[in-house]
Amino acid sequence: MDRHAHVLSGTSDEAARHYERALSALLFFRGEVADEAQAMVAASPDSAMAHVFGAYLGLLGTEEKDAAAARRSFSAFRGAVDPAGLSPREQMHAAAAETWLEGNMLRAGEILGEISTESPRDALALAVGHQIDFFTGDAQRLRDRIGGALSSWDGDDPHFGPLLGMYAFGLEEAGHYGHAEEVGLQAVERHPRDVWGIHAVVHTYEMRGLFGEGIRYMDARTEDWTDGNYLSVHNAWHYALYALEAAASNASSASTTTLSTTRRRTPSPWNSWMPPPCCGGFSWSTSTSSPVGLPSPRLGPGVGTAPTTPSTMSTP
Repeated sequence: MDRHAHVLSGTSDEAARHYERALSALLFFRGEVADEAQAMVAASPDSAMAHVFGAYLGLLGTEEKDAAAARRSFSAFRGAVDPAGLSPREQMHAAAAETWLEGNMLRAGEILGEISTESPRDALALAVGHQIDFFTGDAQRLRDRIGGALSSWDGDDPHFGPLLGMYAFGLEEAGHYGHAEEVGLQAVERHPRDVWGIHAVVHTYEMRGLFGEGIRYMDARTEDWTDGNYLSVHNAWHYALYALEAAASNASSASTTTLSTTRRRTPSPWNSWMPPPCCGGFSWSTSTSSPVGLPSPRLGPGVGTAPTTPSTMSTP
């Protein structure tokens, strides 16, 4: 079983340890995720969740060749395994991975949502589902998928911090900029190298036109977001956008250096993550007005109850 008592069929204790390390690396966008996932397969070749994890990684990278390799590998596993030997949660994960590999990302996200309803402390289902919501531009689900699960988590759990970072990004994409900043700062306070939490805070400043504040925020934690993670280049684009929008020539020069440095420090093979639609073009993004912020829900005892106001996805 994993640390939250989810069944890991065909998985040795050694492989389970690799699973936990791979999951933590995924939540924090760290480069060791691929090595840990491969080590899990090597330790337990019959582990369903090892193969599911590998399939998700091949898809999250958004590279066609990686997705094709994941499809071949996962198809071979599916052909050799008896589904009856898997737990219901594992069967649903396998179905989600297979559905996405076949090209139906939206349905895969729905299946992952069903897993989260039944097993709200399944961090893998939440994280992968969150990225699908991001890829498909579903602001409401970005907010509500994570918001609906948070009340099932212990605030002392080491994965609660990155979940707050995800929730912050969902709040921001749904237009709750002030509250998104508040929750994102909580996430980063828990884990200074939570680059998705940093990314969420960065978005809140962008959408409110607080470019100088955004530059100061990123400058204050440069080492936290530039080194050894899959989001460093993407966050450097945000820094460059700030510099252009603030018309700060010194910062613009610095952003060029930062972008070059982070490209060199970003681990392979995901140095292109995130996909271009999130980044937008400089000229397009800098000419787009920020939408009016919506009323902020409060994060408290009823954190799992998400607001239902309409939303507008941000483009940077």
